[in-house]
Amino acid sequence: MQSQQQAARSPRGAAAALATVSVIYALVLLLAYPALGVMAAALSVVPIGVAGWLYRRAGGLAAGLLSIPAHIVLFTLAGDDGVRVVITSWLGSLLGVVLGLAVGWLSAFVGQAQAQARELVAERAAMRAEVAERARAEQALVQARADAEAASRAKSAFLASMSHELRTPLTSIIGYCDLIVLMAQRPSYAELEVDLQQIRAAGQHLLAMVSDLLDLSKIEAGKMLVSYEEFGLAGFAAEIAAALQPLIAQNGNTLVLSVADNIGTLESDRTKLRQVLFNLLSNAAKFTSHGTITLTIAREPGASPAPDWVQLAVADTGVGIAAAELAGLFEPFTQANAEIAKSHGGTGLGLALCQRFCQLLGGEICVASAVGAGSTFTVRLPASPPPADDREPR
Repeated sequence: MQSQQQAARSPRGAAAALATVSVIYALVLLLAYPALGVMAAALSVVPIGVAGWLYRRAGGLAAGLLSIPAHIVLFTLAGDDGVRVVITSWLGSLLGVVLGLAVGWLSAFVGQAQAQARELVAERAAMRAEVAERARAEQALVQARADAEAASRAKSAFLASMSHELRTPLTSIIGYCDLIVLMAQRPSYAELEVDLQQIRAAGQHLLAMVSDLLDLSKIEAGKMLVSYEEFGLAGFAAEIAAALQPLIAQNGNTLVLSVADNIGTLESDRTKLRQVLFNLLSNAAKFTSHGTITLTIAREPGASPAPDWVQLAVADTGVGIAAAELAGLFEPFTQANAEIAKSHGGTGLGLALCQRFCQLLGGEICVASAVGAGSTFTVRLPASPPPADDREPR
């Protein structure tokens, strides 16, 4: 079948094959007639079928029609009345035409099926190649991600392990600076006090940035510990307000403390919560001028037996945050109001740490803001921690 299809694709080969079959049929008919009579004409199905197979429907129809005058000539050469014989066997002539058409249709169908099969094979090969390429690309992405995560873990582990070594020199520098400031308060050294105060402020600023970076690295490395203790929220809020009052007053802002009388207690990590509120209130003071900053603490009753929730909200009347900047606000090294933030400094780690600390304490933090309308950061924490057996390792 394949060789016949190849012959059909070669005009010369197809013509030679058809001519050979036709000549053999003519010789057989002349030799077998009149011994076999018109039965010898039945062998005409061979050249008609070959023509239909090689040249499809048009070739089969042409071969079937040409077989009629061809038989007239052949029967005449055999010594009979060719016209009479053909007319007498008209049914055989008609069947020859039908046979040519049928074989031609079958040949066309087989050729189309083979072409489709070849296309399917090519498509499958292309799909296999594409799947293999995608698999290689995905494997490369997985490997690259694994390498990046391993590098990040190594970085975080390194910084976490170096926290003491990095903090200690800065603490020593600030301590010695404080000592020298006390000595410089003597009249003979009074001119040095301003410079020493600047050194002290720069050291404290650097220590704060290093501490934020190390805390974030500890959290990412899973080495941050949580120390739960129970403390009163009213006293805690007053302590925060007193500590940050000078900072808030620098830009002419007013701090408003709104705490319910029966606010009760909270069992959580006091140090980390203080750091969260310090960061939020410091940011509010940074981006608010001659406005109002409000710290609100409320209690949300929980459905029994679930614990209550404590909500701590820091609202300001400052510049606000654009909606486009809210999505990445809690990402490390990201700062909203970048132009204003340049004049105030900072690393963009404060809000990222706030979110990580809230998550460590089993809570969450969210923000609502609009440009020119101020911002409100809300922290929600469970009033009591989960049982020790249910706590996730930190």
